[in-house]
Amino acid sequence: MQSQTETLYRNYCDKAFVAEHISQLKTYLFVGTTSMHIILAKPHTHELAGFFSIELASQADQLSLSAFKQVLSGLPFDISGTEQVVVYLIQPKYTLVPEALFVAEKASALYTIVHSPEKFHTVQHARTPFGIVLYATHDIFMGTLRLALPGAEVMHAMQCMLPAFSKLQDSSGKLQLVLHERYMDVLCFNKLNLSYCNRFPFESDTDIIYFVLSIAEAMHLNQEKLEVWISGHIASTSGLLSLMRKYIQTVVIVQRPDGFTYPAAFRELQDQHYVPFLSPLL
Repeated sequence: MQSQTETLYRNYCDKAFVAEHISQLKTYLFVGTTSMHIILAKPHTHELAGFFSIELASQADQLSLSAFKQVLSGLPFDISGTEQVVVYLIQPKYTLVPEALFVAEKASALYTIVHSPEKFHTVQHARTPFGIVLYATHDIFMGTLRLALPGAEVMHAMQCMLPAFSKLQDSSGKLQLVLHERYMDVLCFNKLNLSYCNRFPFESDTDIIYFVLSIAEAMHLNQEKLEVWISGHIASTSGLLSLMRKYIQTVVIVQRPDGFTYPAAFRELQDQHYVPFLSPLL
């Protein structure tokens, strides 16, 4: 673990492997509200080189160019030395629109039906197999990304997470919770079709349980047979799990998928912490 000013780094990698293969590795950088997570991998072999978690002292989209570069300089590798960089934005606000109802010229109008417009933000849209994701990016921060990571591809996290979570084994009919710092994504698939997708802010464990039970009721899911799968920002010893099991019979912590070569350093990690960030590789 390293610290730099108020930025906290957690690095889980095979440093010798990274140093030897850096030019063959692909960087998947997920930018959250006050955190960043990075997966380093050989994409064609599913060989993982490392996982890096960065907790920021301020909001990511408020970082200046020099501050953003300083954050990246705290990593044990040079991100610009990798084969390719893909940035996934985990925007706190987004909405999913059926493709049949989407008109590009009306993207901003569709977005503001759900979310209030913000100054210096531009509404973007991205296609997924399940519809069009609408989200707003901070103009200055997008400029920072282009200058700090020239050539990087910038996408919305749902472009990889939705297809990936639809393929998880036996995912059909289960509520899938992906927990972030102070909000969560709730997904539900019927075979390979998306039945439900929404994001909720929360302040306490009881908020999470309330949302889950409300969604299950609205979807007419049998509470006695309800299964909830959880990944993301949660420890396996979290009190949320024991509290949730009082109301929901089956609560499952998502396990890491087979088919990957994991570094020995991943033994220090709990699977659910990094599974969402494997989405581009699933």
